[in-house]
Amino acid sequence: MDFFQYVQPTREERDQGDAQKVELYKCSTCSSEYRFPRFNAPLKLLETRCGRCGEAANLFTCLCRSLSFKSRYIYDTTDHVWTEVYSENQRRWLHCDSCENVCDSPLIYEKGWKKDLLYCIAFAKDHIEDVTWRYVTHFKQTIQRRNINEYMFAKIISRINRKIQLQLNQQEKNKIISIQIEDLVSMFNEEKLTKESELHGRQSGSLSWKLARGETDQQDDITNGFIYLINNEECEKGFISIEYNSVLDKYFRNGIEENKKDGWIDKVYLSSNIQRKIEKDWKMVYLSRKQLNKNGILSWFIQLKSEQELSYQFHRIQIQCPSTTFDQYSQVICQLQIGDQLTIDLPQNSNSSFEYIIDETINSLSINRIGFKVQLKSSNDNNDDNAWQKAQLFRQSIEQISDNDQSHFLRINATIIKKNSN
Repeated sequence: MDFFQYVQPTREERDQGDAQKVELYKCSTCSSEYRFPRFNAPLKLLETRCGRCGEAANLFTCLCRSLSFKSRYIYDTTDHVWTEVYSENQRRWLHCDSCENVCDSPLIYEKGWKKDLLYCIAFAKDHIEDVTWRYVTHFKQTIQRRNINEYMFAKIISRINRKIQLQLNQQEKNKIISIQIEDLVSMFNEEKLTKESELHGRQSGSLSWKLARGETDQQDDITNGFIYLINNEECEKGFISIEYNSVLDKYFRNGIEENKKDGWIDKVYLSSNIQRKIEKDWKMVYLSRKQLNKNGILSWFIQLKSEQELSYQFHRIQIQCPSTTFDQYSQVICQLQIGDQLTIDLPQNSNSSFEYIIDETINSLSINRIGFKVQLKSSNDNNDDNAWQKAQLFRQSIEQISDNDQSHFLRINATIIKKNSN
């Protein structure tokens, strides 16, 4: 069915569900119609269990308040809504999007959905607040795009808050002010680092609808194109070591910690349908596929610089890639790539540790770059909703105590030798 038009709600839809409008859909083949009332009443939403982000945020905010959590409804003028819940323990507001099943990932709309946010306004029972700064990387640039009198905007919000808070006692007012001051301190001091959970496109809604809104990528690919380039010191020492620690979500080069920006994504050449998953109940962390019923792919590359190719070449490649599968349908397939010409399939039963020595007689152009590619897949996607989770990389307890335990590390070691002058 296709959307046809908005119509007025019936008296019953208004009285029982507080519906303000109804979406009417019509079948282009048989002309049958379907009414979708946009209910607002929480009890009605608990009954219908149907809706989009508006209904989800409405009900979730209500449930949080019923459990005595300070909660507020966030309205984004670019057409989305969600919830913020105040954490007494962390003394800050937490972003909670019940429609997308994400928490504390405020930059997801800007980074993952590629939205140009302008206004994100918080509506609580005792105040309203402009919280756009929390959801954008560069608030000053956002203010310039808003093209309004910011002083007047803040003054109007303040005037509304005074009316809302007329019935509050001074202690309640002071509590609101105290939290707002903490918010302001966060706005000026918070370092905006993008999390892996904030890089995903929209999950809810049909694919065609999300693509039309520009809020997802059909392939869900991340192509960094990152390549480790060998430096002169590594050529002279004849060795490079690349490691990834899934617990810390950090890379190490020759034992030295690399600068972290987004975590595991930072140094990959290509990622498709991959996520870092933290199981809070089991206290485990690992990389796995996303829930998209398609294969997951990861790859890393190491390359000699053009001026080094004449004198050096890769020789011995050692790879540690610990993986876990939980049924007979799941597979972790690893491949070593030598230049653009040679691909070597690593034995399925020994892909956690592998060594390969490059034949010096191979054409020199084919050994200036090495790559390591991992594919996660399952033949049971159509029958098992949890198949995505049953092939895992680098699984380890998040409560890891010993720094000496590196069994869960990805490790790619390569020796570099001088070419035979003959």
